[in-house]
Amino acid sequence: MARPKLELGERGTADAVPQRKVDGKWRQLRPEEKPRLAERWRARAYYRGFDGVRGEESAYGRTKRLALANLSDKLDQALTLVDTTMTVNTPLSTACELWLTQIRRTDSGLSPNTIKLYEGNVTRYLLGPDSSIRGLTLGQVNMPSRVRTFLQSLAETSGDGAAKSAKTTLSNVLNFAINDGALLMNATLNVRPVRSQDPKPSRHDNTRALTPSERQAVMDFAYQRADLKDGDPRSIRKREALADLVALMSGSGFRIGEAREVRWEDLNLEGGFIRLRGTKSKAARRRIDLPPWLIARLEERIKRMSQHYLDAASHAKSSAGQTREQRIAELRRFSEECGVRGYVISSPARLDPDRKWDQSNSSNAMRQILDDAGFTWARGHTFRRTAISMLHEGGAKLAKIADFAGHADPSMTASVYLARDFEGDKSDLAAML
Repeated sequence: MARPKLELGERGTADAVPQRKVDGKWRQLRPEEKPRLAERWRARAYYRGFDGVRGEESAYGRTKRLALANLSDKLDQALTLVDTTMTVNTPLSTACELWLTQIRRTDSGLSPNTIKLYEGNVTRYLLGPDSSIRGLTLGQVNMPSRVRTFLQSLAETSGDGAAKSAKTTLSNVLNFAINDGALLMNATLNVRPVRSQDPKPSRHDNTRALTPSERQAVMDFAYQRADLKDGDPRSIRKREALADLVALMSGSGFRIGEAREVRWEDLNLEGGFIRLRGTKSKAARRRIDLPPWLIARLEERIKRMSQHYLDAASHAKSSAGQTREQRIAELRRFSEECGVRGYVISSPARLDPDRKWDQSNSSNAMRQILDDAGFTWARGHTFRRTAISMLHEGGAKLAKIADFAGHADPSMTASVYLARDFEGDKSDLAAML
């Protein structure tokens, strides 16, 4: 049977066999012998290095799991990219790995979330199974006509958003190659924005912000849902967590990922501010002063969550690895520490302050509350746009708004986030002329 073809930097399927020493030599156990007689396990796998050479690695361990873990470590070491000099003939896959290695460095200034996003773009779009450029060299890729064809095909099959993400990522890889002297120009700069010929209609408006009254209507709707005490405790906690998430995003301008990351340790309710750790870049690490109504809402959350922990303690049961008494003690400790440690919007599924609310579940819940409130055109990110637009309409300086939003470049704040109204009343401007 032919061995499967391995791409650059790819490893094959690992197998592990039990061994024992017989007459001073290690031999594999026979099929009729029980694996528990093994004195060690040998794991083995093939790989293809970034130099194109196929290799093999073996590792040993007292158990099968340990042998496979040791093999994984050896493969990681074997496939670690060294200081490779790129040329016009360097495969795109190698250039992508070299670029990813650089942005994974702590001095890149990129957050783990941004790096993860770029890794996904490389895997799904640039080097995906349907990519028309995955097997090409840098020189072959770096042609405007070829880039345009690739992006147009991607737009038709996966949407305009996918094409835009792929173009940005490919442009970064080609710029990296230019900096290394492998290329002289970046072909993506000569390709206009690509759009699908038959775009799917979107029900979301990514340019519109909520008015203050609309924002209040969404919050009131979420609060009313949270006040309902019907259903099981988990459903009640979920409605409360969602209402508090809406409030936090509305009053801080946080992205949903940032709001999910906020911990009580980051809050100073007496001082009325949050020190955000940052999820996208260095500029995202910032202090945000909170409006009084949001501080009051968070203080209410402390009381509600503290009571949830106490209620759960009165009905606690033993579980795997934890007796009933241990669980009761843990829940009571959580109640005492509520507002002091843990995530502000922790997962409502399980009473554990250190369990973050899953991104997919929280996003789906946000989508549902907006739909039920009658704002089907809005997204979770609309709260961020709304907060930034309200500051602008209130007369705040652009630089301060950019600091509030965590944008390194204020022009990003102005061009992307500020709501526009071409048909609105401009009589105040006429008076200035």
